[in-house]
Amino acid sequence: MTISDPCIKNSGTVLIVLAHYMHNESIHKFLKHISMLKFPRNWKWKVAICDNSGDLEDFPDLEIDLTVYRPGENKYYLGGCWFALTKWQEENGNFPDWVIVTNHDLVFESDFFLRLLSMSIDEDIAVVAPDVRILNGVKQNPHILKRPSLISMVMRTMAFRYRPLYRLMNLQYTVKMNFKAIAKKLSLDRFNCLCKVAQASCMPIYSAHGSVLLFRKVFFDRGGNLASKAMMYHEEFLVAERCRRMALRIIMNASLNVVHNENSVIRLVSNNIQYGWMKCLSRVLIDIYRTGEKDIWISSVSKSEHVLK
Repeated sequence: MTISDPCIKNSGTVLIVLAHYMHNESIHKFLKHISMLKFPRNWKWKVAICDNSGDLEDFPDLEIDLTVYRPGENKYYLGGCWFALTKWQEENGNFPDWVIVTNHDLVFESDFFLRLLSMSIDEDIAVVAPDVRILNGVKQNPHILKRPSLISMVMRTMAFRYRPLYRLMNLQYTVKMNFKAIAKKLSLDRFNCLCKVAQASCMPIYSAHGSVLLFRKVFFDRGGNLASKAMMYHEEFLVAERCRRMALRIIMNASLNVVHNENSVIRLVSNNIQYGWMKCLSRVLIDIYRTGEKDIWISSVSKSEHVLK
């Protein structure tokens, strides 16, 4: 739905980028939802999908500017979005003004894009994090307020490498989220924010939750990309570290509201496959933290990196 808005003076292109893997119904529902959102008339919005499983259906009932790219292999979430984005950029000659890398299990507030495109943003801001909440109202942003220590990253690496430690870490996360849900019901707002400070309309953070990342063109113009040796998980660290090394900032805007139906897609994947993803991540997590995986910023991820062992 396009509308005129006198507060939005400029114009440009917003590209929504998705990765698909055998979830036609969820993708269709998400695209239908997006097509109903309010959008400024002087902005173009388009959709690019990486069809990882090669079986994405056509959606003749939806009037959207959609391009589907088929890599012939599973490039997973962030890698799939990067594949679709680079193909789109090759065909169009430039990166769009905004790139929305997102899961398809999200619901955006009706005026989400009106608010986003009316923001006044400093040039060194590369990523905007919306106020993402799961169904019980608990916030997922800011994902991490301040950069973790090296010791903290080593502990994460060990947890991903050894299943008993991962189960313990997962239990700790579950307890924390349940506590936040109880605190919210009791209106204890000081416990509902990761940083335990009052939520400002905009504030700098270390990393945004990976379910939806709002990239400005400056991220890609300065050489940033989304390629990674990891198959899944911790996309937040990859983006945060690359922004840090390019002297770019990430901010959270609490006026941009999104509801996340967390794990609605990943719950269909077996625990053994998910553990394989974790082991793959453990081999590169410290490299992401220390260098942003700088050595593979422009190189493609080899197929061998995506073999579960």
